Amino acid sequence: MLGKSGAVACNVLITGGAGFIGGHTAQALIDRGHVVTVFDDLSSGLHENVPRGAAFVKGCILDTRALAAAFVRQD
Repeated sequence: MLGKSGAVACNVLITGGAGFIGGHTAQALIDRGHVVTVFDDLSSGLHENVPRGAAFVKGCILDTRALAAAFVRQD
């Protein structure tokens, strides 16, 4: 699959994607045609920071089952 820039589009999982930097990173990747999933426990981030077009999975990176499930969603 090709992204908007003509490069190959990738599935990207961003941990901490509901934070300021993660949200902007997710948006930049979406703008380039990539498929983005944000994984965040919202302990310091805000759901409003998750860009439109990104899938959102609420979970802690210490929860290996939740993190593994987020990777499966990327396939």
